Amino acid sequence: MFYRFRRTIIIGVKNHPVVQYLSEKINFISFQSKAKKRPPVFIYQMGKVASSSIYESLNEQYEGVSLHAHSFSESHTKSVVRFLFKMNEKEKINIKIISLIREPIARNISAFYENFKRDLGFEFEDNPYSTEELHELFLKDHDHKIPLIWFDHNLLKNFNIDVYQKPFPEIGYTTFKNDNIEVLLLKHDLNDKTKEAVIGTFLNKDDFTLTNYNIGTSKIYSASYKEFQKIPIPDWYITKMVDSKYVQHFYSNEIDDIINKWA
Repeated sequence: MFYRFRRTIIIGVKNHPVVQYLSEKINFISFQSKAKKRPPVFIYQMGKVASSSIYESLNEQYEGVSLHAHSFSESHTKSVVRFLFKMNEKEKINIKIISLIREPIARNISAFYENFKRDLGFEFEDNPYSTEELHELFLKDHDHKIPLIWFDHNLLKNFNIDVYQKPFPEIGYTTFKNDNIEVLLLKHDLNDKTKEAVIGTFLNKDDFTLTNYNIGTSKIYSASYKEFQKIPIPDWYITKMVDSKYVQHFYSNEIDDIINKWA
């Protein structure tokens, strides 16, 4: 009884607005000190573009602050994102952003499986649908426009960096700079050695190495995921994707391959 009472008191104190405010203040001061010594690295991209491996690897190897998010605002649920937003607004500290691109049909299918419970309301283990029925739900209900608009709604809006301002090179990566912001933009399917070299150069860290995390093909839904990708995608959907500014810019030389893969 006493221990339960003590635990209740401790939880109550932690949740007190004054305690939360002071805790946030202390954490911000610590973040601010680290961010001024070395530019924070912000893995900032749409979901399901193989960014978890880069973030986790940086978290283990980068001497400064590294953070990972799909959105950027002063009210973000992650305190480190709020801290970075505040410092960017008031102090214009140097920030290095790494963002990835992925062929949008593959990306959307991956996101559909990753967010299964959020979007369908139950765990994959409780899934009552066949793979063909899931395919129909995907076409009907999934938010397919996310990869097509993400850069304009995020990098352009928050950092005034337009990734469409110059041709995207066939090597699969390029950089942008605007005042205190540097961006490395790369394709998610570059081989690990290339990623390691490109990211290492961007961060002046020649010994950077990648470890793979969060791989969809090793998850509980992997069999269904593989089967799903063998089902032909309707022409109207493929046309919508390949006619987009996103695909025309980043995959201009691969459009026939994308059509042949999914048709």
